[in-house]
Amino acid sequence: MSYLLKQDTCNCYNAVPMSQCLQEIKINQLTTGVNYLFEIWDKFDSVETIIDTAVLNECTLDLSELTPSLLNSNAGEFVLKIYDTTDLETPIELTFNSIEYNCFILTFVQSNSNATYEYLR
Repeated sequence: MSYLLKQDTCNCYNAVPMSQCLQEIKINQLTTGVNYLFEIWDKFDSVETIIDTAVLNECTLDLSELTPSLLNSNAGEFVLKIYDTTDLETPIELTFNSIEYNCFILTFVQSNSNATYEYLR
């Protein structure tokens, strides 16, 4: 997949650590009706992708679509990049605290939480 960018080209936002029990992640600030490609990179530069269409400015990433046991508290940090499927060369930017970021750091921690989602906002 030649469109993938290396992690070191990102201006990354550090997201809140999330429970490895999560079944889905909701991401807002997106455009309703647009198809998005979500890349999740691990520390070995392996990547998995999910494609979803934004509904009410939000996409829901179903984590069961990923390799089982990928997201665990021993796996370290993950980098999430989001692309509009009409431009797979440039990750989209989301704004947090008036700063635009084109990738996001995810950390999964050991937890007994039954939470089914966390928001990346």
